[in-house]
Amino acid sequence: MALMGDKATDAPEWNLLDRALLQWLQTRRDAADEVLSRPGGMERFIRETGEAFRTVWRLSSAGRCTLPQSCTWIRAELFDLLRWSENFSVDATFDLSYTVLIAGAHLQEANEYRFLWLRICEEAAQPRLRHRLDAALLGLASIPTGKAGGPSHDLIVGLARWAYRLPHSDHFKNEVVREWRALKAAFPRQPSFWHGQWLAILNDERMAAHPFTAWLKESDPALQLKREVTRPLRTPQLPKNISSIILDMQQNLREQGLTPLLWQKMKDLLSQLESYADTTGENYFLVTSCTNIARIIVNEAPGLALTLTRRALLWAPANGYAWSIRATALDLLGRSDLAEAVLWEAMRRIPSNVVIYLELASKCVDRDSLVEAEALLRQALTLDPNDEPTRTELARVLWLQNHVDEAVEVLREIIEQSEVASYTLCSLYIAEGREVDATKLLDRCNQVHRITIKRLIAQGTAGQEEKRTYLRQSRRREAIKQSVVLDAEITEHSISAELSEFPRLEKISRVARADLLFQIGEQSREDALQLVDMALTDPADAYAQVVKGLAVPEYREEMQGRIGRFVGSLPVRLALTPENVNSEHWRELVRQFPEGQHLTRLMQLIRGQADDIAIAALKSWCNEPTHWDNRWDHYLKQTLHQYLDSDEPSRNLTTLAHNALTQAVDVGFNATPMAA
Repeated sequence: MALMGDKATDAPEWNLLDRALLQWLQTRRDAADEVLSRPGGMERFIRETGEAFRTVWRLSSAGRCTLPQSCTWIRAELFDLLRWSENFSVDATFDLSYTVLIAGAHLQEANEYRFLWLRICEEAAQPRLRHRLDAALLGLASIPTGKAGGPSHDLIVGLARWAYRLPHSDHFKNEVVREWRALKAAFPRQPSFWHGQWLAILNDERMAAHPFTAWLKESDPALQLKREVTRPLRTPQLPKNISSIILDMQQNLREQGLTPLLWQKMKDLLSQLESYADTTGENYFLVTSCTNIARIIVNEAPGLALTLTRRALLWAPANGYAWSIRATALDLLGRSDLAEAVLWEAMRRIPSNVVIYLELASKCVDRDSLVEAEALLRQALTLDPNDEPTRTELARVLWLQNHVDEAVEVLREIIEQSEVASYTLCSLYIAEGREVDATKLLDRCNQVHRITIKRLIAQGTAGQEEKRTYLRQSRRREAIKQSVVLDAEITEHSISAELSEFPRLEKISRVARADLLFQIGEQSREDALQLVDMALTDPADAYAQVVKGLAVPEYREEMQGRIGRFVGSLPVRLALTPENVNSEHWRELVRQFPEGQHLTRLMQLIRGQADDIAIAALKSWCNEPTHWDNRWDHYLKQTLHQYLDSDEPSRNLTTLAHNALTQAVDVGFNATPMAA
């Protein structure tokens, strides 16, 4: 490469090098096994491939793009490259993902990767990924700010988001202080400048609950804020009574519809909240307000609601409410295919959300996949046995399959506490011509439902047929016309973004459906294998590897000695773990992946190999605080805690471990919106 240094940028040798380097990288991406099978092959693969990525950005920096094809390819494929390279992460020295991140930081053209860098900051709170904080901060520092000299405020936000995710232990104090001092040294400024940059963050109640704010104040006199200090005018403020403001908006919507004036008020509120999130890194108020406003406008302006849910998912990718409303908006826009793909990924990402199972089951019923719908609804009932909508829909699905007795039993289990279940059971009885049984339940129904049931009974055969027709009707939401003029342009933009993301979600949905089919049983095994093997035409698909590894014992044996390309993926390593491993195997995984030791210990537990150390580690993890937007971790900790404190065996522990692995697997950053 040194021989190329003095050549003019239009020299033909640059084009030859560009094409050769791009071809080498593409080939390397698709054919890793040959190198990995050799002694020291993993380290050699990471070192050589990383050097190729470094060559691209080193020869294309400072406005001198001498390798345009390679640069364009890396920018276009960055998220898939990160998903692929994540498997090749041994430690801080040999981490191919780190090299790809550095390349992305140098090659970004604007702020298109801003949320990637912020998410990497949060992930870097895990000890194994600590070194990636440097790449994330480089990415944030390299975003053009339009201000001479910088630095971008996003640097401070990124550092705060990293520190906020660290455990609440003084053990990490030195790390936080060291990173802050390094940042200050890189960008020398007056104390008053840094005071202004940190002011809103250190005064935010949620941020201040973490001790990192105290660590910073203790270490830096410039940050030792006093209550009487006047806030700079540029520091954003949270509105008072946000929930009341949104309730007033909902009332105005009922009375006048979504007028341009009301939409402008909604936009102004969200802009203020986003300004606060941009300044502090605390996104709770923005995310919850986006989803609440999307909920109340989705039936009038689904395009606007879709945009708001995408905006929420930018900041909180695991927010189940946002995923659900996003799917509803797509349905109302007539894009049922996109909605179903969204729901499959939502179920994988938040497997504790009952509503998502229910909505996905409805999709399965619409395409006459009743067995899949039943399986989804039964899984939802394990999460919440008393959920009325789930039980009533499961009864309907069982009835559609002519399993009448099972449908009746599903409803009888909760009719003592559910009027809805009582009415649904009456409906089933009428549909089956069992008017006497329906009459016995009349006292359990409310007045409106009693009138309906009596009318249907009086009509005889006609009433029976009316109810049977109703039970067979699709629950699909009909697409609606745009009722708000300003919705059209925003809808087009949002649908365009959804279509660009659809190929990735479609691949994920195929694997998720294969996972469900494996769980249904032997009758669906061939279909499941066909779907998962289709995904494994990309052998780097970690999700497909996890699903097949969990479902097919012989595949686990077949893959022994061939998991080198997944050395950096704990879910794959666990899913492909054979039955006959010793305790040293588990200890080694805990050593390599300390941030995921609860997954390793959970697998030990279901294999019957958990010792006192493993049990103690799980109990300790269950007592750790959980971030507000991580509902799955909250559910997992709560359920595990109940199991560990109980002497009764849990039938659902294997399912819990299964969902924990599929939830933890890396499906790529572009599985969630990276732009609103």
